[in-house]
This record gives sequence, structure tokens and C-alpha cells, in this order.
Amino acid sequence: MAHPHGIPAPHPAQAATLLATLMDRVPLWECGAMGADNQFRLARGAIENAGGDPGMVAAGVGMALWGWRDNPLDTRLAALLRAIMEDAPQAFAPTLRELVARLHDRVRVPADFGALDAALNAHG
Repeated sequence: MAHPHGIPAPHPAQAATLLATLMDRVPLWECGAMGADNQFRLARGAIENAGGDPGMVAAGVGMALWGWRDNPLDTRLAALLRAIMEDAPQAFAPTLRELVARLHDRVRVPADFGALDAALNAHG
């Protein structure tokens, strides 16, 4: 069985073992995955801590793709997904690779983001 992005999905019988491995290797996995910050950390953590486990890689790639689709203007998720796609271009549709690359090339964090963030936090 494969996900739409082409990365092989683990067999359903392996789900419990994979979840236990994810929770062991990726801190806070069990706390959920909502929000771009958490989606980015969990996706990157699963990939970086995979240790050659294809199920861990698939979970990380799936989280990166889901996170990016949920937050397409998040620069970290776009950069992570683009790097994944450059490593395994055959696993993704050309149109999706092009869309991620084009958005990533155009969306940038403003140079004065730190000052803007500080000002907004100062005003609650």
C-alpha cells in the first residue's frame, strides 16, 4: 500500500509498533500534531531519527506533506518538503514538486520579522 505521495505506507499490522517507535524516537509525538510549529518538528524529528526504518521515514514524509498542505505559506514546512522532494523526486507528482518549489521560492520571512514579532508581543 502506498500513500498518494508514493512513499510506501507501513502495513496496518505494523501500526502499533510504528507508533511506539515514533513516540520513543520523536519526543512529544503522542501530544498531537496541530499547528505548523509542531507539524514541522514532528516531521523533521521522524525523518532525522528514522535510523533506516522505512515506516519512520514514511511517517515523517507524510507529516511534512500534511503540514505543508495545512500551512502552504509556512517557510519551514515548504523548505523541508522541498528537500524531501529533491531527495526522492520520483515519489511525488511533477505538478506537486513544481508547486512546492514555486511557492518556496516566492514566500520569504520578512527581514524585520523579529522586530514585528517583538512589537506584537509587547501589545499582547
